[in-house]
Amino acid sequence: MAAQLDITIARNETWARTFQVCDGDGNPVDITGTTLAGQVKSRTDNDATVASFTCAIFNAANGEFSVKLDATEGSALNGYGSPIQTENLAYDIRWTAGGGTKIDLVRGKIVLLRGVTQG
Repeated sequence: MAAQLDITIARNETWARTFQVCDGDGNPVDITGTTLAGQVKSRTDNDATVASFTCAIFNAANGEFSVKLDATEGSALNGYGSPIQTENLAYDIRWTAGGGTKIDLVRGKIVLLRGVTQG
């Protein structure tokens, strides 16, 4: 079952975090040779991809990876919706394990806020 993590991000910032894939006993899972992807979607049109996370495995043997979401000026996320309103979006981060099995590791909502301070 995917972990639930809601994210609040302003239109002028970048959000980043590291994660670790573990088995049911809490032991790290080796994710060598596997892939990760994350997408942000409109809550009203689930087929419309608004933005994508940058995912990078940095310690495969211990199941560790990082994700980054850019909402700064010129990014796809910053350009979504009205720049003066709060937007609610959905996301997930999916791991494609050995044999092609797809597992959602993390999911939740993204609250996209107006970025006040520019520059």
